[in-house]
Formats: sequence, structure tokens, C-alpha cells
Amino acid sequence: AALSGQTITLGSEIVVNGTGGVTVDATALAGGLTVNGGGGGDRIFSIGAAGSVTLAGLNLTGGLGGGAPSAGFGGAILNGGTLTLTRCTLSGNTAAFAGGAIANLATLTLRQCTLSGNTAAETFGGGLYNNGSAHLLHCTVAGNNGVESGGGIYNDNTRSLTLENSLVAGNSAPFSPDIFNGGTLTRAGANL
Repeated sequence: AALSGQTITLGSEIVVNGTGGVTVDATALAGGLTVNGGGGGDRIFSIGAAGSVTLAGLNLTGGLGGGAPSAGFGGAILNGGTLTLTRCTLSGNTAAFAGGAIANLATLTLRQCTLSGNTAAETFGGGLYNNGSAHLLHCTVAGNNGVESGGGIYNDNTRSLTLENSLVAGNSAPFSPDIFNGGTLTRAGANL
């Protein structure tokens, strides 16, 4: 209970490579919990191919996925495994290359999440860069910036993106400011 409304500032990114699942659930905290990447050149979470991570009730901010393009994916999270976020807010994160908030290379599920005020500093996917399978349910993706295209969401070639009862609006990029879709986009329910 003492963590309610508090901020944990990281000194380095949290790497999950093992086959066991990791859950961080702050939904019982009335004031939530913020995890700040510190803005020092590290993203907040990096999930390997065997990793399975569930995050709930967190605010993720200050992540910086830096370095060369091969290392510059995912300001807050680089997902290469299975990732589920529920009632999380990702804001104020920057990727040096793509995926200002999240770069998804595998399986991603977002429920009741907000991605806002994130930036892909070199190319695309200010909020989300998807190079895997992503499902957004009751989410808001707004106010993100991609320098090239897909200011809100960039769905890469042959990849799968499902939007269900979600809002994607008010993002910025020279091309396809809200959504760039090079793969399969499935829309369910009412999306704006």
C-alpha cells in the first residue's frame, strides 16, 4: 500500500528472458504506480522470445530505446515474447528508431490502455510499432509522433493488427499520421 501513487525510477532496463511468466499488478493501489526509465538511454522492459509478461495498473514513462536502429526499438517496451497490458498508461517515452511506446515483434494484447505523448525519433510508430500480432481492446492511442509515418500505430508488412472498441486519433506524422497499415487490419466493435 505504501507504493500507491509512487514512482520507481530505474537505473537500467528490466530484461525478461526466462520461460517463466512475470506479472506486475498495481491495480489494487488507489494511486497507481509509475515506473520511470530515467531517460538515460534505456527502455523500461525488454522481453525475449521465451518471455511472458503481464503488466496491470502501471504508468510507464521516461523510457528511451536508444542506440543504432537494431537497438533503437521500443521506448518503453521491446517485446519479443508474449506481452499483456491491462489498464496501463504509456506516455513520455521515445524510441531512437521505431515504436515510441512499444515495439512488438511477437504477441501483444492491450486492454483499457492509453498510449499518448510518445515519439519515434527517426521513423515510424510513435505509439506502437507492430511487427507481430497485436490486439487492442478499449484502448486510446492519441498525441503520439512518428517522424516518418504511422504516428499512432505502424503495422508492418504481413503483420496482424486488431482494433476493438478503440480510439486512434490526434497523432502526427508526415504520412499516415494515425495508422499506417502494411499488413492485416481487423476492426471489431466501434472504433474511432
